[in-house]
Amino acid sequence: LVNGIDVYEALTAARPYKKPFPPEKAASILLNGAGVEFNPLCVEAFLRFFGVYPLGCRVELSDGSRGQVVGINPRDPFRPRVRLTEDPYGEKVDDSVIVNTAEKGEGETYKISVVKSIPVEAVQPSE
Repeated sequence: LVNGIDVYEALTAARPYKKPFPPEKAASILLNGAGVEFNPLCVEAFLRFFGVYPLGCRVELSDGSRGQVVGINPRDPFRPRVRLTEDPYGEKVDDSVIVNTAEKGEGETYKISVVKSIPVEAVQPSE
């Protein structure tokens, strides 16, 4: 079994012959291959340290707002802390607002979730 980190890098890197995979898709490939193709301990350690959405990654949240990942949650790599940059209507927001996607509300459901990463080429120059 290989550790999978080289595979993650190859999947997420831009190459002349292919576009980079979104980080969540590359993480899914590692998770699906853990114990079969990849060493499961290496995959777990990698995702706990780097998260599914790495630091600096631009993301869209379930309420339509957007932001940048500023903190990894080692207990749940799918639920980072995100500094908001846009509200659900696309308006700029105070950059001091940080959302913890691991925070639960009533009924033990999550208040907000990451829906997807935003490719670098989709980010406006002013962001």
